[in-house]
Amino acid sequence: MKTMKQITVIAAVMLASFSLFAQSSEVKDTTLFFNQKKVEISDSLDQVKVKVYKMDTTEYKCVYEGIFSDEQTYERYSVESQLCIDIPFVKKSKKHMQDYYSDLRYGLVYLHNQFDFTRDGELQISRASELFWQPVVVFRSFEQARIAMITGLGLTWRNYHIGGNNHLAVVDGRVGCETAPEGINYYYSRLRTMEINLPLMFEWQPSALQGFHFSVGGLFGVNLFTSHKVKYHDPDTEKKIKEVLGKNYQINPFSFSGIIQAGYENVGVYCKYTPTSMFKKGKEPDVQTLSVGLSLSF
Repeated sequence: MKTMKQITVIAAVMLASFSLFAQSSEVKDTTLFFNQKKVEISDSLDQVKVKVYKMDTTEYKCVYEGIFSDEQTYERYSVESQLCIDIPFVKKSKKHMQDYYSDLRYGLVYLHNQFDFTRDGELQISRASELFWQPVVVFRSFEQARIAMITGLGLTWRNYHIGGNNHLAVVDGRVGCETAPEGINYYYSRLRTMEINLPLMFEWQPSALQGFHFSVGGLFGVNLFTSHKVKYHDPDTEKKIKEVLGKNYQINPFSFSGIIQAGYENVGVYCKYTPTSMFKKGKEPDVQTLSVGLSLSF
């Protein structure tokens, strides 16, 4: 509440001015009007009390009170600084919560239920990873409880690298695994998905552990596109070939994930579980994923 600090300083200066004219007489209580605000100053032998009222439609409403003395300084607010909603008088935390403007996560993806294809070849997932970027962050803090609600918009890219000289194929509307054509050896076979996300996280920043934060929440996703690419050397010319096999692999259009995250300052770790199947229901196979990685907030 920066404005409140400015008003307090102005009030203190004016109070000092009044005291110069008072000389030996006692300074009386003073009321000032400034920028649609009313400031009441009460001066006694041991302390100075400052109250600030803000115009609310047709009447002045108390939004700040400060008591200043030689032994103790006390301040309290009736309006929460981040959300600007009326709450009961509470002491203001001396250290504000840390907010964020963007979030970046990178992690490894583990398949809860490994692909189980029986078509032509045995599918092997050599590795899988994901990159999450949240460029739009809405951060709303509840200072007194040290809790914040975080939402916004984000994007998630996932790469599934397939081994065993295999690629994915859709036959009769069902996803399956097929071995590369005779004479071709894939050195790169990757299925990529991209989805837009709407996160809803609740973060706790304990005042006793300044800098630490713990978050829990969910992530709703809508798939935007899918692409399957393979790379190999031409068996006759040894020329490198890059080929996009397809973009329709019956990926589930919607997903939901639960997330737990903890960290210090701008760096943290996260764990995300996605119970919704990677593929559409009935299109095979039923695959859930677990992601573990690092996060960077800035």
